[in-house]
Amino acid sequence: MTYLTCVQEVAHLVGVAAPVSIGDNTPVALRFKRFADRAGQEIARRADWGQMQRTTTFTGDGARREWPLPDDFNHLIAGNPVFIQGGDMMRGSITMDEWLLLKMLPQGPSLTQPRHFRLQGKVFHTGPVLALQPGVVVEMTYVTSRFIKGSTIEHFTLNEDETYFPERLIVLNMVWRWRRAQGAPYDDELKEFEAELAGEAMADAGMRTPADQAAA
Repeated sequence: MTYLTCVQEVAHLVGVAAPVSIGDNTPVALRFKRFADRAGQEIARRADWGQMQRTTTFTGDGARREWPLPDDFNHLIAGNPVFIQGGDMMRGSITMDEWLLLKMLPQGPSLTQPRHFRLQGKVFHTGPVLALQPGVVVEMTYVTSRFIKGSTIEHFTLNEDETYFPERLIVLNMVWRWRRAQGAPYDDELKEFEAELAGEAMADAGMRTPADQAAA
């Protein structure tokens, strides 16, 4: 499905005239555009979509302890997303209380590299006491906020735009948003979206969904 086929499907489901282009300036088409953008941004945040995973690196110089995160950073993948290349995983992102506690603890003579990291805003911190040694590389895997294939922005711009996750999720998300905006009951539509999101996220991660397990 594309952006246009998604919004046309939503129009059919909620009983309104379907937009014919992303450039439509009718009130319904403009509202659909806002709902589609919000749906895409929400869905991108809520799973570690395989096609949206990206890798970045930070290289030590013996003094530096913080680096800006990539512009498209959304969230870290689950598990162990940060590690020193050729070395150990780094623990984090730790809380400010944990960070301050580590600053007060003595550092053993055998410890030469930081073992913890903290994300604060759009900044990646290593430490809190030791800096990365010169040439040491930290690798981080994250989920991008750019959910549209081939796009460098975070909202729809073309009729043909497609997402990295199943577009059916956009449709279901938009339906409950529309019903809520109209003051209509939307609990069932929201539950359907949540169930589909959970199932698609599990399938994307290569996990067996409850339906698969029941059929086995």
